[in-house]
Amino acid sequence: MSRMTILDPLPPLTSYRTQAGRLHVCPTRDGLYLSVDRYGVGAQELTLTREQGLDLLRLLQEQFVSPGD
Repeated sequence: MSRMTILDPLPPLTSYRTQAGRLHVCPTRDGLYLSVDRYGVGAQELTLTREQGLDLLRLLQEQFVSPGD
């Protein structure tokens, strides 16, 4: 599992970097805008509703946050 490193928190955009690529997250009026930029592959963009964003956050926490963190 690779750790994500926060790059530049530029409100409202926040970018994270891993060895495989970058993730850009930006809040919108109705939810979240995500852009996944994998190195060597074109970027993919996705807009989530607020509820979908919360579901995604819950899933990421289950997968990547250790108990006690």
